[in-house]
Amino acid sequence: MSSLCGNAIVIGAMKSGTTSLFKWLSGVRGITVSCQKDTKYFLNGPQGGNYAKGLDWYADQFLDDSETIWRIEASTHYSKYPDYKGVPKRISESLAKPKLIYTVRNPVERSLSHFFHNLIVDGTVTNINASLACFECKYFYYSDYALQLTQYFKYFGRDTFFIGDFLDRNASEESAKALLKFLGVRATKNVRYTFCFSQENTLVSNIEKRNAQTEAKYSKMNQRAFGRLIEKVSSKPHIDSVELALAFGLQRNILENMIKQLNEKVLEFEAISGMNWQKWMTQYECYL
Repeated sequence: MSSLCGNAIVIGAMKSGTTSLFKWLSGVRGITVSCQKDTKYFLNGPQGGNYAKGLDWYADQFLDDSETIWRIEASTHYSKYPDYKGVPKRISESLAKPKLIYTVRNPVERSLSHFFHNLIVDGTVTNINASLACFECKYFYYSDYALQLTQYFKYFGRDTFFIGDFLDRNASEESAKALLKFLGVRATKNVRYTFCFSQENTLVSNIEKRNAQTEAKYSKMNQRAFGRLIEKVSSKPHIDSVELALAFGLQRNILENMIKQLNEKVLEFEAISGMNWQKWMTQYECYL
């Protein structure tokens, strides 16, 4: 690959604003984003990836111009350990001094959003209590930000990473400015720092897409569960994810255990990132 520009990767986390961030970065001068958001290049073949296609294939995913300083792609699969292993090693072996951007989010919100995504979009889950009662599953692994970063710290130093919560509307503008500074990109006058949140992959947009799809894709059990979700959202359109989960049938004791478990993971994340994230968890004291 050309050494005239650098490579940066948005590595996740899933349901943490990566689509919105990717679209925002596409409008920043000096940044060329990949032709499609998720190249899956650093996944191997059995994982549905494209690593075997080689670096020339990867380079072809970017339409560089004379102003390109950074090539950037975004894939939430890159922070889905242990389901997708080996990603940090492949990146380290392929790219010289890449920058890694890790978008994070309140882990309780992320886990619940992930469940509802699987219910609505994939049709793969129906029982919220069975899905969230076990901590050794994707809903908690992908919200364990310290676990994900630990895989990368085996190959990259802390200064390789930018970590930010772009879904915190009170801090998204500050995060956007800090990210451009991290990349060494000088913002032009037309760059708007007010983060424009994409309406793709939100609960409401996914419900709309689901309604447009054929129900033949989904089991009868999933269709009934989806119907119950529609009923809850229709009666309270601005309900937050915790209250929605409780209305959908999440047992209070499972929620409590979930909050306690994720609070421990936040403390681990603070220790490994050197950043304070306790603002995420204080709002849940009323449930404990």
